[in-house]
This record gives sequence, C-alpha cells and structure tokens, in this order.
Amino acid sequence: MDKGENVHAVVFQLSGGKVECPERICDFDVRFGPGDVQSQSFGVDAAGTSLIPTKSSAFAGSVGLVREVFIEIPLTSGVNSQFKFEIDEPAFQRVKRPSFSFVGLEFGASAAALPTDFRTVDSSPSISCREAKAVDGKVHGVAAKSARMCFYQDMFYALFIEASNKSQADTVSKFISSQLGPRDQGGMSRWPADTGKVIDLNTVSGSFWSDMKVRGAGRFMILDESISALVPQPKK
Repeated sequence: MDKGENVHAVVFQLSGGKVECPERICDFDVRFGPGDVQSQSFGVDAAGTSLIPTKSSAFAGSVGLVREVFIEIPLTSGVNSQFKFEIDEPAFQRVKRPSFSFVGLEFGASAAALPTDFRTVDSSPSISCREAKAVDGKVHGVAAKSARMCFYQDMFYALFIEASNKSQADTVSKFISSQLGPRDQGGMSRWPADTGKVIDLNTVSGSFWSDMKVRGAGRFMILDESISALVPQPKK
C-alpha cells in the first residue's frame, strides 16, 4: 500500500487459518532474499488473519529491494506455516524517512562518490566499508576520531562515527538530531525519539554507545533499516 506522505506498508492476509498471537503484537521470523533469518515485529488484527509489520515503511523498502521474501508464522492449530513470496518488481519507490546524508552521500548512494580520504578497511565478505581517520570539518566542523561508511551491494547503508571526547560527541549528536529529529534520553541515546505508537514509519535509526573508559566519548551508529535488513551476518 502506498499511503502517500512517504509512508508505505505491506499487509499479509491469511486464508484458511488464524495466527497465534494473543497479545496482538508478536515477533515472527522473516528473511529478505539472500539475507539471514531475523525476528520482526508484527501487529495482528482481532480475527488473526491480517498482519502488518510494525516497522511499516522500512519493511516495505526491504521488500522493494529483493526478489524473494520468506515469513514463518505460528497458527492456532498448533503448527508453524512458512510462506515464500516472489517479488516481480518494486510496487513503489523506496521511502527514505527521514532522509539522511553524510559527506554528500544519502543512504542508498554508491561508494564511487566518496571523498578520497575514505580508505577501504577490513569488513565481512558481504559488505564494503571505507574509513577516514581524524575526520575534520565533515560533521559541522567537528574533528571526530574516525568515520566509517559501509555499503551493501554498493548501497550506502551504515555510518559509524567515533567521538574521542564529550565536545565531539555533543557536536555529532546535534548533527544527527538536525536530520533525524530529537533523540530519546534513556540509557542509550536513540534517534528518532519513540513516539509511543505501535507502527513506526521511520526507515532510518541512530544510536550512541558511551565509552566506559573515557567520559563523554563513544560511538554513533546510523542505519538505513530497509537495506540493513538484507545484509547477511558474518558466520561465526
């Protein structure tokens, strides 16, 4: 469904059975194309026959980037049913909500447009990451310890920024808030702030982990959740 205003949704309709989900919000296993099986949250109607991903637009964006989608759901009959959907073509243009860019690259952009001071670093076989040390002037003038940008199938989907001190962290935080909106102020800062609604319409998320050894320092991570859901995890 294209609901306009940069909001997309995928709704699953079940025929011949009912979903086992007493709380009406349940996690089910999903796999997008060659990615890994992952748990995703769904809202289930009172009849137990309609399911909608709670991360609505991000899920729809993932569907638009692959050829196959798999989902497994438990039924009230006591069995689990697995479904495979073959995607002929994207139903609509992928939503980016809110839009996010760094050094001139929006999420989904190619690594070919990266500045030359970003050099290739070791990463898992399924992705390519580029990193710049002593980043100066690229985040509203802050000199961050490092910035790493990761690409899956040549699509920019993850950004990691290392802050050496509180001054750097505060500046990076303001930069992220300027694009993603206010953050949650809990134990681990997150962007955008939780609206309290069941359906989350955002496709981008950010988080900050404090450095336990250096007061105020830490690491920021910003993800395009439509693309990141496709990325196979490294094998242990």
